[in-house]
Amino acid sequence: MSAGKFDDQGLAYSDSLENNVYGPRDMGILLERLYRGELASSSKTVEMLDLMRASLHKQTIAKYVRSGVRVANKYGGSRRIAADVGIVELPNRPIVIAAFAIGADPKERSRREILARMSRLIIKAVDSSTVIALPESPAAPDRAP
Repeated sequence: MSAGKFDDQGLAYSDSLENNVYGPRDMGILLERLYRGELASSSKTVEMLDLMRASLHKQTIAKYVRSGVRVANKYGGSRRIAADVGIVELPNRPIVIAAFAIGADPKERSRREILARMSRLIIKAVDSSTVIALPESPAAPDRAP
């Protein structure tokens, strides 16, 4: 980040193998260990989860989650990769989601919606009462019960 702006030409946004070497499974394990308190002290764990819960980016994993269900997430990506990892704190149990999507055009934002819909399917499979309906759209209707 330079002068308050993202450097989309830097290594953090490149397609280099030196970047993005952590995959969804690795991120899922990391979040599970964080949630279980295996990475830091209790107070630091609470602080990290609270920061993630306060994330301003709620347009992927949390997009179709009912109000009142807490989601601690971190969104990120590179030029071609969109990713969101998070802990969805369902009433009966938390679940970890690590959703990554890749695309050819870095300006294309539909990958965020793909992540949101993938996450909704996962959450719905665990507890259907915690998700909201998809908006009506002729391009992608929700035909699932």
